[in-house]
Amino acid sequence: QTQPNIKVHHYLVSHKSDEHIDFYINQACDGVSTAHIDWVINSRFSNSSWAMPIEIKTITLDDLIDSTFLPDMIKIDVEGYENNVIKGLTKKVDLIQFEWVEEELESIKDTCEYLKSIGYSSSG
Repeated sequence: QTQPNIKVHHYLVSHKSDEHIDFYINQACDGVSTAHIDWVINSRFSNSSWAMPIEIKTITLDDLIDSTFLPDMIKIDVEGYENNVIKGLTKKVDLIQFEWVEEELESIKDTCEYLKSIGYSSSG
């Protein structure tokens, strides 16, 4: 059933627009998918059953916001690809929530520093 207030955009959100990136889906664990090949190979899911990657066109958060609307909140759950997604944002929005995986601790430190550089603090 179609919902009148929902529009689906078929993109992979990343740090650059108009590229084509491989997207990996874990066939053994619903909801576990990523564009981060190192995470597929080196995470706690590395021995899982991964489907052949699907090539998806990318868009930055900035471009997605410019083509739709300025959200009150952005939630990111991308299994190790957080840094790439967030670096596609150059303007502060009200709230960003993201999960991080322990395998990407160093990358998340970089992500937090980047968020500080565009005006965020740990409390929002």
